[in-house]
Amino acid sequence: RKMGESNALLREEAAGWRGEVETYKRACAGLKAQLNQVAVAEEGAREELNKQVLSLSGAQGALRGELDATLRALEEARGGNRELEASNRGLCGERDALLRDREGLRGERDALS
Repeated sequence: RKMGESNALLREEAAGWRGEVETYKRACAGLKAQLNQVAVAEEGAREELNKQVLSLSGAQGALRGELDATLRALEEARGGNRELEASNRGLCGERDALLRDREGLRGERDALS
């Protein structure tokens, strides 16, 4: 009789352990499902980040192109400005020479009168 009671207790204990094992299995399955969801979300985030990096690279390239064009235009403008300054100096020299000629002619006129 004691053996029967002992076997019954062991069966109850084993059933309890089986119940706990099933609970842990369900918990593990739930955790696996959550890990899969995290992995899928992580992959989606990685893809989105890659898209943004590509977009930023494209924008950076476009800005670099615009900057290069602006710098070329500025250098051309500086070149044109240097040419205008040289031309202006030449014209000032010619003006000064004409003013001297005029003063000389006035002096000659005054001497003749």
